[in-house]
Amino acid sequence: MSPFPPVSAAPVLLDHLLGLMFVVHVVFMNFVLAAPLVMVWNLWSGNDDKRRFAQWLAGALPVAFTFTITLGVAALLFVQALFPDRFYTANILLGKIWLAVIPLLMAAFYAAYVARSLVAKPKGSVWAGLACLVTAALTSCIVVIMVSNYFATTMAERWPELAVKSALVLLNQTFLPRTLHFMAGAFAVTGLWMVWISWWKRRRGEDAAACTAFRRQGLHLAAGASGAQVIAGVWFLIWLPAEAWDRLFNGSVPSLVWISGVATGLALLGVLIVATVYPDRPLWSRVATALMAWTLLGMAAGRGLLRLFAFDRAFQVASIEYRTQAGAMLVFFVLLLIGLATLAALIWLIWRLPPAGGDSRSD
Repeated sequence: MSPFPPVSAAPVLLDHLLGLMFVVHVVFMNFVLAAPLVMVWNLWSGNDDKRRFAQWLAGALPVAFTFTITLGVAALLFVQALFPDRFYTANILLGKIWLAVIPLLMAAFYAAYVARSLVAKPKGSVWAGLACLVTAALTSCIVVIMVSNYFATTMAERWPELAVKSALVLLNQTFLPRTLHFMAGAFAVTGLWMVWISWWKRRRGEDAAACTAFRRQGLHLAAGASGAQVIAGVWFLIWLPAEAWDRLFNGSVPSLVWISGVATGLALLGVLIVATVYPDRPLWSRVATALMAWTLLGMAAGRGLLRLFAFDRAFQVASIEYRTQAGAMLVFFVLLLIGLATLAALIWLIWRLPPAGGDSRSD
């Protein structure tokens, strides 16, 4: 019998909510991870237009960081509710490494604000670039720790060894390709952020040529990163055991979502290549964004399948003990819907801001 209390709702429902919150979280988190490095590239290129591009990215960075933290906490709450024995044991085994997440996160958050303030200064390119590098280094460390925690939860048979040497998680044969796949995805998502920032800037009256150049840079970044992600993904899949492949292709709903996500990911690469040829046509931006959204959902579904497979070959989420607490879950769902609706409303209001020059532009 588990020493932890039963979960307060159907575990399958909570697992689906975990996937949803993780997808929304990574949309912002990927930008926070990759945008500082793109800012460095633009700041240190010696081009005034590219310096302006860095300023555009810097304007979105603190807000994206705030939503990254908030939505990341939500996803972690579902993890610890569903898999408390695995989650808390992994935290203890990683020890100081896991506890370092909080100070690293705080330092990265303030470094992002420093970078934003410096990038606006006429002669602050060097220091702004250094602040961006610090932000990127700190967020990368957090990503490595999170991936390490994920692997620690799946290595129950090696917990006695991890208690002696927690760095053993780095020796997992899929650790490097998984991390590289994650990092490449961050640049792909950031590229699409750049695309939509460029459209928004154009609505606000910015120079059309500059917006097109920024959009093209984002499309090239997204296309190149998507190609790198395909390579890292194939590398990762090659190292999986045959039983894991069986779980990924078992015909369940998460399996079908993952398979369709892989298909849309490959289609996305082709669409991005076409979009780089026609950067001023909004249709391609919209199609690429829709494909990216479903690809992220598919990757989250595959991640969940492999997590359960690593726990136990026969483990099923539906087997988790639960006792429905209708009142608590009703309050939770109401607050969740209000939160997601507020996020959507904020994005819509920002998009509909009147142009800076007072003129109006079509979508």
